[in-house]
Amino acid sequence: MVGGAAHSRLLGLLRVAEALGIGSPASRVVGAAAFALSPGC
Repeated sequence: MVGGAAHSRLLGLLRVAEALGIGSPASRVVGAAAFALSPGC
């Protein structure tokens, strides 16, 4: 399960990508999940 901080990063990145019109909805979710769950965050 996604933790609280990772969940916030996931939603934030999804909103930014959507606002900028970057990628398809599916690629946004995959990219945001990879970013939110990466250990460097």
